[in-house]
Amino acid sequence: MQFKTDNRGLFEYSLVSLNNFKTEFLELNLDLHADEDEDNIRTEYEEKFSQKGFNIYKIVVKF
Repeated sequence: MQFKTDNRGLFEYSLVSLNNFKTEFLELNLDLHADEDEDNIRTEYEEKFSQKGFNIYKIVVKF
């Protein structure tokens, strides 16, 4: 499962919540667009908030 957001508070809350379920974290990225994989598909919202200077956070987990 993959999760991306521009909201740092939501990102941090998600990390804590997922950790409580003993989820395996495969990837954590605090600035997706600074270190972007070529297979990342940018959403309209990603583009919008990235252009405004917001970092895009990404979590990839395995349940």
